[in-house]
Amino acid sequence: MKALCKYMCFTYLKYYVGSLFALGAAAALLNLLFPAGFFQSYFEGFSIYSLVMALIATTLLTGSWFNVALSMGARRRDYFIAMQLSIIVGVAASMVLIYAMQFISEHAFSKYGYDFMFNPGMAPHTVIAVFAAQLVGCLCTVAGMWKKWLSVAVCVVYMMLAVTVLLVQMTALEGIFWFSLPWILSGVELLFAAGAEFIVLRYMNRAVVR
Repeated sequence: MKALCKYMCFTYLKYYVGSLFALGAAAALLNLLFPAGFFQSYFEGFSIYSLVMALIATTLLTGSWFNVALSMGARRRDYFIAMQLSIIVGVAASMVLIYAMQFISEHAFSKYGYDFMFNPGMAPHTVIAVFAAQLVGCLCTVAGMWKKWLSVAVCVVYMMLAVTVLLVQMTALEGIFWFSLPWILSGVELLFAAGAEFIVLRYMNRAVVR
């Protein structure tokens, strides 16, 4: 089990965080070369791109990786635990990169008036958004095995919810008071994630290796 957890965490980090780091590095470099230009939105919206990458990366966890692991003799329970650890490590790595991008925004692009879409005061909501996005990505793979349109619908609905949370963060930076709206939206995301977790676990317990 330990070997499986280590392998999955390392492989998932290499795939997910590596892609996210490459995206962030490209956005920062392009903005250093061409500040306050066409590439500004790519840098400011990095937190949104991290959600998209989370959705895409975790599709492998309930897809080909799961089938290969079962065919090689891995126990379903061990794989499920390894998947949870991979997602938690992915959330931590995502937040580190988001904070790094915010630091770059404040120190390298402050004179250009960049509005980085992340509010440290509302960081718990970003953590929830990234965590839920990864579980929803797992759900999208499972849903796609039933109906292709269902997978797309789940992805679109969640992304609309997650982007709304990030937009609330942006308006909070401008001094607009939203009362309990951020926590209500994050609560909905957690319910979304709990539903995804239940469906994915049920699928894993019933899946047949082909």
